[in-house]
Order: sequence, then C-alpha cells, then structure tokens
Amino acid sequence: MRKGFVEKLHGLKSAFLAEEKERASPQKSASEKSAKKAVRGLLTWPAMFQGTVIAWRSPVRNTRLLIAYLPGTDPQDPLALVNVLVRDNRNFLPGMECPVVQVDERTYELVGPCPARRGRWK
Repeated sequence: MRKGFVEKLHGLKSAFLAEEKERASPQKSASEKSAKKAVRGLLTWPAMFQGTVIAWRSPVRNTRLLIAYLPGTDPQDPLALVNVLVRDNRNFLPGMECPVVQVDERTYELVGPCPARRGRWK
C-alpha cells in the first residue's frame, strides 16, 4: 500500500512539472511586452506630502519619535498632531521646522540629518 502511495505522488509531481513547462514555454511577442510596460507606466503612486512640519514634543521614552504638526494647523488639537520618525529626538526644540516625507497617513520621516546641537541644525 505504501508503494502505491509513493507512485501516485511521483505521478502528481511529474504532471505538475509538465504543466509548468507548458506555461513557461510560450514566447511573448514584443508588442505584448511593450503593452505591459505601458500599463505599468500609467500606474503611479499616490502623491505624498513633501515639505516641512513644526516640532511640538519629543517623547522621553521613545527617542526615535518626534511629535509635530503641519503648518497652518492648531497644535492644541490632538487630531492635527503627526508622528515623525527621526534617528534621535534629543536635540529638537518646540517650534523647529523639520523637512519631512510622508510615509503613512499620519507618519512622516525626517529628510536629512538630525540637529547637531540642541535647537541648531549646524
């Protein structure tokens, strides 16, 4: 009984491999390839925010996070605050403008280096 089971498995494996070879063998024409490239060119990523945010708070326990708000919004409103991923938040002071790129809906990432000294970029 065991021998018959193993033979069935080998038969299934060879049948599967034969199907894979048939699928891979047909050559696609140049027009099909160029059409796929054209479709890929039409698909674009959604526009992400690229600009500056204003630092609001630096959490003590998580030094890789900076709480900031977008210019023109009220920092007292908790829904206006966003998270900025930084290498080290110790040298950021409230009110500093930071260049960022949007990563997620409410998450941004700092572009460029962190401040070298407390409150100073250079």
